[in-house]
Amino acid sequence: MEPGNLLKSPRRNRQKHQKILRREYPETSEVASAKQVLSWREEYDLKLRKDCSYTLIYQSLSPEFKPLISQTTDGAEAWRILKKHFEPTTRARVIQLLDDFFNTRFETGEALGLFLCRVKQGAERLRKVCHQLQPLYQGYQMNRSLPAEYQSIVQTIYRWTDAEFQPDKIEIELLLEENRLRLTRRTWIL
Repeated sequence: MEPGNLLKSPRRNRQKHQKILRREYPETSEVASAKQVLSWREEYDLKLRKDCSYTLIYQSLSPEFKPLISQTTDGAEAWRILKKHFEPTTRARVIQLLDDFFNTRFETGEALGLFLCRVKQGAERLRKVCHQLQPLYQGYQMNRSLPAEYQSIVQTIYRWTDAEFQPDKIEIELLLEENRLRLTRRTWIL
């Protein structure tokens, strides 16, 4: 190869790539489920991810449950079918979730924020099975198993009106009290 050809090859490669880029590819296509316009590459990537999700779900199932999702090839639909099968919204499920909710306890050494998050998650699970839990019960669950150091704020919260006795407001007050207690402990140590 001559030295002149070596210098021309990057130019030729650049020209070749420019021709490839100018080719007529289908620039966009309509995806009905997403209601947006995607390029062919984005649509290909989306289909690949959907196929991977279905494959992962299908391969993770025990053989006796694979017929449940054999009529679909969509990962989201397979997940909905399995969720419907394994998480029924029957009265027994509601009672189980209520039992779990009212057995949520503050554990020694646990951060108060984590405990309150567990209580809110229990209420959210109940809401998903169409059982709306009253704010009174959520507030009661947030307060009832707290250690003795929180009892002064708990008694103050119990004196609130019904309009004030909301889980979000109770959570804020308890977290403020936790911070106050932490600061007082720190000043005693110093």
